[in-house]
Amino acid sequence: MKSHRHTTSRLSALLAIVLCFAGMTQAQDNDILLFGSQHELNTARVLPSAFGSFDADRNFWISTPYIHVNGGQDFMKNRELFEVLDGGEVPSQLITDVVNRMDSRNRIWAAAEVTPLAFGWRIRSKGEELFTMNFSITEQVFAKSTFGSGLFEVAWFGNAPYAGTVKELGPVEGDAIWQREIALGTSFPLADEQNFSLRGGFRAKYYMGMAAAHARPTASTVTTATDGSEILYDLLVKAKVSGINDIDPMGGNGSGFGVDFGSSASFGRWTADFSLLDLGFLTFKNDVTTFTARGEDEFVGLNLEDAFEGEITFTDSLENYVSTEEIEGGQMAVATSTRMVLRGGYSIPAIDKKGRNYARHSFFLSYVQGFVEGPRSSFEPQITTAY
Repeated sequence: MKSHRHTTSRLSALLAIVLCFAGMTQAQDNDILLFGSQHELNTARVLPSAFGSFDADRNFWISTPYIHVNGGQDFMKNRELFEVLDGGEVPSQLITDVVNRMDSRNRIWAAAEVTPLAFGWRIRSKGEELFTMNFSITEQVFAKSTFGSGLFEVAWFGNAPYAGTVKELGPVEGDAIWQREIALGTSFPLADEQNFSLRGGFRAKYYMGMAAAHARPTASTVTTATDGSEILYDLLVKAKVSGINDIDPMGGNGSGFGVDFGSSASFGRWTADFSLLDLGFLTFKNDVTTFTARGEDEFVGLNLEDAFEGEITFTDSLENYVSTEEIEGGQMAVATSTRMVLRGGYSIPAIDKKGRNYARHSFFLSYVQGFVEGPRSSFEPQITTAY
């Protein structure tokens, strides 16, 4: 089989496939949640023990409704991405560079969180803090797709460069979820000395699942004969979805529970925080559908004698080569995005005109490690510096 011509229209279609799939399919966490004392209620969602530690004299917090939206990908440079999104003809060399740079696992993600209600309060006894509570309701949409380079290499370079080999087209997998998180958290002092303090904290969460989709890693290969006369393909794709036909904003299609916990230490100008997030489960029991697509066949090059004698017809459709199955009912278990957060900080203190202490300068280093390849977590670690 001849290699496809290198046209920019092909890459445009290729990018459209990826972006569309990502649309139905976050980084580990939005970085802004890890830094800045102005949004303690927000930070509590990532570092539950840090809540209440920024302002020891404060007893009540309330937040106006807010929204966070973020997204990204890890296989294109910003310059290349802007060039594609700018419209017009995409240079062939740009496409070649992107495809050659792809790893065995490439990711694209998007996320949106809307918090209509969040507040906190501190409980004291004889002027000393016993514990500090926080409560929030957050509407969350997370989506991520992970794919290998094989599919794009064959689509862009054609199959000729891989003649005589078995080419893996996967993995191609994706997760997307719309859920409502209702959380009640607490943080409390464990030690409070002159130059050292230690806090603990945890949050209990109830998940209300609205809709979800999960496409498991595909098992897909293409094998090309050395002379290109034969192509064998083997395809298996499985996906489960819930909430595409019926969404109940009040009851949801699934439910689950989760917990976050962590600790925060302060010694002089230095701070250290640790948290383990989203330990739990979420199961969809309503409006669940399972889709399966299978295909295994062999394409043989055209016989010229048959072609001249009119014995070759081109009436076969994709349905002749790929069988699909759709089953309604059952359950859909969704893995919660369990991840670990480590944050270190250094602050240079100052005193304002009213005699109050504050941090004139703050420096942070954070490390986030996901233990599940989920819609808001990744095995790929995230390291961030901030000022």
